[in-house]
Amino acid sequence: MSKTDAKPRLIRWILHLQEFDVEIKYKKGAKNLAANHLSRLEGTRRTSSHNAINDNFPDERLFVIVVVESATPWFANFSSYLVGNQLPKGMNTNEKWKFFADLRYYFCDDPYLFRIGDDGIIRWCVPEDKMTAILSQFHEGPI
Repeated sequence: MSKTDAKPRLIRWILHLQEFDVEIKYKKGAKNLAANHLSRLEGTRRTSSHNAINDNFPDERLFVIVVVESATPWFANFSSYLVGNQLPKGMNTNEKWKFFADLRYYFCDDPYLFRIGDDGIIRWCVPEDKMTAILSQFHEGPI
């Protein structure tokens, strides 16, 4: 409410949120490690300041899950290196540097691969053949 140079969109949100008892705390983007999907929408940049404000989402299907069948999982290179010290073939110097920079967040506890997130939470790297079963358990199960 104390912002002096508020844009029309921000003013509309402030007016809408006044009826609720909320406290909004701002975090800079670099410090916000858990930025949500809505803060990273594609196609929201306006090319001109004369364009009208469009409050509609460019993609109304934000939570659509598309499973693409693949022969190898996305984390196969990390798993192969951690288990057998096998580097992927055909990597240039920059790709190797990025691979080793990313590798520090992964560890293997046979037979599973885990990743340590920016928030310190350890997550299981789920193989694609188990994704559908896990998602259906969480969405259709008694949980």
